[in-house]
Formats: sequence, C-alpha cells, structure tokens
Amino acid sequence: MTTITTDYYAQAIDLSDAATVEAQLQALVQEKLDSVDALEAWLKRELEFSLKVREVLSGHTIDFYRDTGSEKRNRFTCTIKR
Repeated sequence: MTTITTDYYAQAIDLSDAATVEAQLQALVQEKLDSVDALEAWLKRELEFSLKVREVLSGHTIDFYRDTGSEKRNRFTCTIKR
C-alpha cells in the first residue's frame, strides 16, 4: 500500500529551530547597506526569507485544520503561533 503524504507545502525553513531562524534574521538586520544596489539585494533576500516563513506557517495551519486530532500537529502549530 502506498502512503500519501499530508504535507502539501515546501518545508523551506525549519521554524522549530528558533536559534537558526533568529540567526538568519540577525544576519539580515546586521547587514551594512551602503548603496542602492546593496539595499535592493537585501530587500530580495528579506522577501525570500519572509516568503519561506509564510509558506511553512500557512502549510502547518492547513495541516492542523485538516487533522485536528493529531496531537503532534496541534502542539507544533500552537508553538509556532505564540
């Protein structure tokens, strides 16, 4: 029998690893922006990071609503939303 996955989103970033997420955010915040080109590149990187986070959050929320009886999904979704 084939197992069908219920995760329909790209796991682009591991949000349960808060230290890594914080390090990525700190790297963005601490970048020196000394030109228009540097700002444009930074904005692209920040947008990509934000999109990855939103994708995973949306996916976990959808998974939770699809399977509200799963204690594992419930715990993870509630942890992320705090």
